[in-house]
Amino acid sequence: MDCYVVVDGSRVVGISARLQGAELIRADEARRLAVGMDGQVTDEDYRTCYERVRIENHELQDLD
Repeated sequence: MDCYVVVDGSRVVGISARLQGAELIRADEARRLAVGMDGQVTDEDYRTCYERVRIENHELQDLD
């Protein structure tokens, strides 16, 4: 079973069993990081934060 881990640097932001779910977590985290003092999100800031947050694919296996 594949597990998609969303990370920002060394911090785990979220985990999903589906890639689509991981993409949603990544987009939400990038939007949260990009919010400025006035509550607005610029496209450039969003893209920078989106590239910073990454998705890692891990395969889970039974130990039996």
